[in-house]
Amino acid sequence: MERDEALDSFSYNKLKKTLEELEEAKKREQEASLAKSRFLSQMSHEIRTPVNAILGYNELVLQDTGEVATREYAKKVKKSANRLMDFFDAVMDYVAGGGNDQASQVVPSLDMLSDDSDREKEAIVHVSSEKKMEISGAYGYRVLVVDDTEVNVDLLVRILSPTGLSVDTAEDGQRAITQVKKHHYDLIFMDHMMPIMDGIEALHEMRLNHMCDDTPVVMLTANAIEGEKEKYLNEGFAAYITKPFTEESIYDVLLRFLHLDATEMEIPEGFSSWEEIAERFPSIDTDTAKEYCIGKEEFFLNMIKSYVGENIDSRIKEFYSRKRWTQYIDTLYSLYDSSMIIGAADLAKKIKSFIEDFDELDSKSRSDIHESILTGFYNLCRELEAEDDRKESQNDTRPVVLVIDDESTIHILVEGILGTVFRVVCASSGEEGLILAKSIYPALILLDLKMPGTSGFDVLSDIKHDGRLSEIPVIFMTGDDDRNREVEGFNAGVSDFVYKPFPPEVLMHRVRRLVELSKLQKYLQHEVALQTEKASHLSREIMLALSAAVDAKDHYTNGHSKRVARYSADIARRMGKPRFEQEEIYVLGLMHDIGKIGVHEEIINKTTSLTDEEYNEMKKHTEIGYDILRQITEMPRLATGARWHHERYDGSGYPDGLKGEEIPEEARIICVADCYDAMTSKRSYSSPREQKEVRDEIVRCKGKQFDPHIADILIQMIDEDIDYRMSERGSRNESQ
Repeated sequence: MERDEALDSFSYNKLKKTLEELEEAKKREQEASLAKSRFLSQMSHEIRTPVNAILGYNELVLQDTGEVATREYAKKVKKSANRLMDFFDAVMDYVAGGGNDQASQVVPSLDMLSDDSDREKEAIVHVSSEKKMEISGAYGYRVLVVDDTEVNVDLLVRILSPTGLSVDTAEDGQRAITQVKKHHYDLIFMDHMMPIMDGIEALHEMRLNHMCDDTPVVMLTANAIEGEKEKYLNEGFAAYITKPFTEESIYDVLLRFLHLDATEMEIPEGFSSWEEIAERFPSIDTDTAKEYCIGKEEFFLNMIKSYVGENIDSRIKEFYSRKRWTQYIDTLYSLYDSSMIIGAADLAKKIKSFIEDFDELDSKSRSDIHESILTGFYNLCRELEAEDDRKESQNDTRPVVLVIDDESTIHILVEGILGTVFRVVCASSGEEGLILAKSIYPALILLDLKMPGTSGFDVLSDIKHDGRLSEIPVIFMTGDDDRNREVEGFNAGVSDFVYKPFPPEVLMHRVRRLVELSKLQKYLQHEVALQTEKASHLSREIMLALSAAVDAKDHYTNGHSKRVARYSADIARRMGKPRFEQEEIYVLGLMHDIGKIGVHEEIINKTTSLTDEEYNEMKKHTEIGYDILRQITEMPRLATGARWHHERYDGSGYPDGLKGEEIPEEARIICVADCYDAMTSKRSYSSPREQKEVRDEIVRCKGKQFDPHIADILIQMIDEDIDYRMSERGSRNESQ
């Protein structure tokens, strides 16, 4: 009996110990399972979040770009990312299943990541136009997006923005609770893993305190492990969307929970047709724009704003001036692409042709085409900006005042003071202010002097160095009564100062005065430029006609004056003359032989040597031209080219026998150009010479007939002219 009792006691203790060990093992297994679950969940989140961002933005690229190469690249990114996620899902399922035989059947081969795989799976698809149309009338509904990853929030907001929904955001569960306390939401998108309070905790808090009880909350999760999806539904979420999410998955949720129907449809305001775009933008080829903008008018308008505000011209000019040709060509390619996208086909073709011919062009041709492209770009931007201004004025005719200040109280104060007369737009930093200034082109800028980061002086410097912003009046706002700062500010280009706290009447008066003054100044500048351009154009046309009339007297010298003018202007450019002097010397070259209009045609066209009497008669054309042109008092130098272009550097020329630098510089330039063209053209008394012979003659006469420095420049031009284009024959071929 004692033995039985002992056995029973032994068996009992052994059984008890075994049960305890089993309980401990079970506990360890549960902890291990929980740890594995947490690990897998975290791993899923960490991997899927960046892939979601990449795929989301890649999807927007596919929708918005018309560039073939870009779309093809985006498609490859999309395909590769989806293969990667398929592979990852299968691996996670395998790990979650413990690596058993059944689970191992789903473990993928690395071959599925190959481009040749037959298992390609398109995970993201474009939402149909009908579905987009259904939700485009979702005005009045309010949605909350909760996610700690900025790119996910940005992506989701961009997907929702065309729908008309009012969208708020929060970066964690705690902030979401704060938002829910303030507003009623019709739908909430909630991320799972977030700092401070995760999505599940936030939902429990909402339900416990009866906040938005009837509002469906949709889980955004990167955790696609089997069993987790059911857990979210059991926790009270109305649905879940697995990251990476798509437009289609988001729109499906909207249609499901907001119960939209056809009566709520509303098409966002836009152009009624592409014909209207063609009417408003004469320089735009709408067929090209429609093709590259995928037929989307809204995308076209966004691209126009980007095109005007890109400031690409400053980079083009910088690279050209520094002769950084690789960067220059790359930047031109960028301008070509953006020009094609908005339908500026003529400008784009000119750029493309220039790029293709660049290596074959001489420096003069490069300069001319470079200037022509920039002029075309500026003209197009002015047209687009004018249309944007006109469109803005239809809705709000008030001038725009941009306030750049890091204090929100100043924004409110200025809006309260100026809001009845001006449309006030505010920025909280210098960087934001510059971006806004380039997009809205304000009538005036109120700029805080002291801001964290970019200071007021830094912003002012950027404004004054931007060609399209430099004329906008700027008023510094400051709380320091520092007169040295005033002097520094006015020297830097600021228009005025106001001191905080500023009296409302003072601020209104100064802003009004500067805006009206700027408007008047722009009007006067426009009128002066317009009249000057008209006068210049008329003068050039008259002078071309006169030079053609003179050349017509000599049957052998057709185009002589235009060639001399072109060679003279190129020499002036190579001498470092500013643009206006180059243009003036061009005109002098056009008119240098105007005096021949008073010489008898028999002398001009004589094919044999002139007699002394005839030669003296011919020489009179310099004085006749001088007497004609000196009557044009607005261009006093015009007569110098006509009178002294036959003077010689050694003093043996005519009509006055001037020597060396006694001869006006412009006349010395025209002298070299005139003689060069005479030797390279067919004349009544001679045939065109070979290029080497012409070069040798210029070298021989250097310092005798020609200014040595100017002669050296012409010799350089000859050496660069491999195809002998600087000739009557070359000019004729170019014009054909």
